[in-house]
Amino acid sequence: MGTAVQVWNSGAASYEVSTTVPALNGFMIETTGSGELTIPLTSRTHSSVSWFKSTEDQILLRANDPAGHTSQLSIVRFNPEATEAYDIAFDSHYLAGFAPMFYSKSAGEGFALNTLPQLTNETVIPFEFIKNGSTDFNIELVQAMPGAIIYLTDKKTNTVTNLLDSPVYSFNSVEGDITDRFLLTFASVGIDNPNISQIDIYGYQDVIFVKGARASSEVVVTNLLGQVMISTAINGDGVNTVNARNLSDGIYLVSVISGNSVVSKKVVLQK
Repeated sequence: MGTAVQVWNSGAASYEVSTTVPALNGFMIETTGSGELTIPLTSRTHSSVSWFKSTEDQILLRANDPAGHTSQLSIVRFNPEATEAYDIAFDSHYLAGFAPMFYSKSAGEGFALNTLPQLTNETVIPFEFIKNGSTDFNIELVQAMPGAIIYLTDKKTNTVTNLLDSPVYSFNSVEGDITDRFLLTFASVGIDNPNISQIDIYGYQDVIFVKGARASSEVVVTNLLGQVMISTAINGDGVNTVNARNLSDGIYLVSVISGNSVVSKKVVLQK
């Protein structure tokens, strides 16, 4: 039996993950088979403090539909005992309500609570977003993690937002938008002080990430034959992304040129 339950939040018109069931509420829980569940009276708690107000290494994001007054909460946390795939002890699959559909993806599955084994500067967490009847939305950082800078990448607009500096990212969505629209990436505090020796380059699906570059740097992407496939300028502010959706799957050499300094790294792009 899963350790997390999902309770209907009538105010947000969506299910939310919790480890506490409010009095007189029904709830949903995942199991590996049939059986009986007994909750003894000794399991009752008397507290109004939300369960996620803890010191766990976790991030809370909320997709808001201001016009329709609905919202969907999504939780990402880290535990070395967890895996990338579904763990009944740590994860909870996404359940749709009437709010915009918003959930993280891992190992091909959608999660309302996604527990991953570790957080590194090259961790990338994809998020699916599917609109409801509204058009204007925002994604809000409700809870962050100490010592980590959290970036939200909008693949549709090629916009990267530092959620610690701007905790609410507003956007619009129309029918036919890509559903795998958002990516969550990370950096340690101090990444905004660029140092050529600390440039981090990596790829995820059809996006190339460059962290720690100086202002007015150039990114050059070549294939293994030495042919230049992409050449573009970046502003060097925090995290920059390079759209590589027109490139075929494969291995590429990505070079970041800052004045007389060049940092290069091979990346794998696989959509």
